[in-house]
Amino acid sequence: MPYDNSIVEAFFKTLKAEKLYHIQFRTELEFRQAVSEYTLHYNEVRPHTVLRYMTPSAYEAAYYERLEKRANNESNTTGS
Repeated sequence: MPYDNSIVEAFFKTLKAEKLYHIQFRTELEFRQAVSEYTLHYNEVRPHTVLRYMTPSAYEAAYYERLEKRANNESNTTGS
């Protein structure tokens, strides 16, 4: 499928635009640290409009919370 890689491509586009193009790296270690820091920021701090202004981590936690509530409700209605 032509869209399989779109999420990864979008992340790398954002990484470059928001972080990498603004820094002159002196070492590979500096580069690796910047990528690592940005990845943490992207997932834990930076809100995403497509996720209703939630971070990916918060959105994932809310998703699993909804699944758990649904499973609990279903088990309560079936008399288990």
